[in-house]
Amino acid sequence: MSVPTPTNQSLFTGNGVTTVFNAGFYFLDDDEVVVRITPLGGVEVIKTKGVHYNVTMPAGVGLNGSITMLVAPAADDAIVIERTVPLTQVMSLRQQGSFSPAIHEDAFDQSAFRDQQLARRISALESAGAVGSVVAGNGLAFIATTLHVGAG
Repeated sequence: MSVPTPTNQSLFTGNGVTTVFNAGFYFLDDDEVVVRITPLGGVEVIKTKGVHYNVTMPAGVGLNGSITMLVAPAADDAIVIERTVPLTQVMSLRQQGSFSPAIHEDAFDQSAFRDQQLARRISALESAGAVGSVVAGNGLAFIATTLHVGAG
């Protein structure tokens, strides 16, 4: 079992001091990790790896990695750390010699990651709520009875 958590997202609140945050999920590539911060009463901003934060890879299969912010998020900032994977099959499993369980395990992990990502997004759509509500960070808004999809 190398995908031991059912989530691809962790939520935190800044305190102006803490800079290291446990991702709360396993990932295979540091480019899969996205950090978004929303100041209290402000607009969500997607942060840039290497400019605003660094990623520490998981120490082993099935373990969580961590995120180190270069500047501590302010008190009451909403912090979202999310694993976002492409919805493509990038691994080739054609015959290339001996069987490698690790390569197959990673392929199955990527599939589980995509399932988790889609499940979270579908859940956000289902809970979008009443007329006029906005689902923060994903570009969805209800206006009257129409769901509008924008950048997010």
